[in-house]
Amino acid sequence: MPPELTRQPVELSAEWVPKTVAIDPPRLTKHLEWGLRVDLATQVPVRRVGLMYLRGALSWSLWRSDPTEQWSESVGFVPWNWATSDGVGVLYAGFRRWVADRELKEDPRPLVSVTLPPLAATGEIIPLCEIPRYDIVLAVLALAESDTQRRRHHRWRLRPALAECVPTEFAVLAEGHQTGLVNPRAAGE
Repeated sequence: MPPELTRQPVELSAEWVPKTVAIDPPRLTKHLEWGLRVDLATQVPVRRVGLMYLRGALSWSLWRSDPTEQWSESVGFVPWNWATSDGVGVLYAGFRRWVADRELKEDPRPLVSVTLPPLAATGEIIPLCEIPRYDIVLAVLALAESDTQRRRHHRWRLRPALAECVPTEFAVLAEGHQTGLVNPRAAGE
């Protein structure tokens, strides 16, 4: 019998979280910044792979945190300089993409589509949100701890015997690399 990835249901919920930020000392002008928090839970400990798709290219990063049954994925929309720039960074899983967009800086909620599926499971890509205006899609791949191997310095990898169980672009997860980029030409990088 060929090996298979562990499939366990994942519970999902999403919430927009406002944060009041003060800038420009000594006046301390206040403004509101928004972030998206996605809470996930499953019955088995998991390790996570953060995924950012940008114009056909895929950036991925293995989270170095300990395996857990409950976790949150956070997407930040952080202004470069609130008072003088329309630049905003989309932050997720250690990735940062800068765009110049006043609307996204001031309130990303109308421009960001939360794309959580009604049902999700470990061992499959779980879409979190997308920003169609910039062709950015953020997702997570939750792998059961039993499908992974612990390495030194909080590193880990997919068990090599399971590399054939994931889509071709994810077979690299079994090689021990902690971050990567698939099809960089598509992103113009």
